[in-house]
Amino acid sequence: MRLFAYETPSSIDEATLHAENRPTFLAGGTTLVDLMKLEVVTPGQVVDIDQLPMRGIKLTSEGLRIGALEKMSDVAEHPDVIAHYPVISQALQKSASAQIRNMATMGGNLLQRTRCGFFRDVSTPCNKRQPGSGCPAIDSWNRGFAILGTS
Repeated sequence: MRLFAYETPSSIDEATLHAENRPTFLAGGTTLVDLMKLEVVTPGQVVDIDQLPMRGIKLTSEGLRIGALEKMSDVAEHPDVIAHYPVISQALQKSASAQIRNMATMGGNLLQRTRCGFFRDVSTPCNKRQPGSGCPAIDSWNRGFAILGTS
């Protein structure tokens, strides 16, 4: 893992001030830390937003509102989710280990990088890491590749 600057903003406004420098934002960190260890991503600045007020689970007349920093386990176990959106609750319960569900955020899951092995192997080209570099998964065969139609 490479050296990086680490910031912990105390407000959403303060966090957005860092956005001009194109930092990597950290919340649960379950995927980001792995990618940093592999040097798939090497951010110069990490902004930890985990303590910001971006949580909440509310059932409204328009549907279910889930804060970006809600943990998967909290959403899965919430009474309104279980009662009105049981498929979401069940999917979250089955989607990861208990350790991951207790750390991973809903926003992070929506923004998660590809799980393709070539993306995580920095010795191979990957259009997701470096556009135009190529995609060895196109001519390979493996059920774990992240190909949907074209490269």
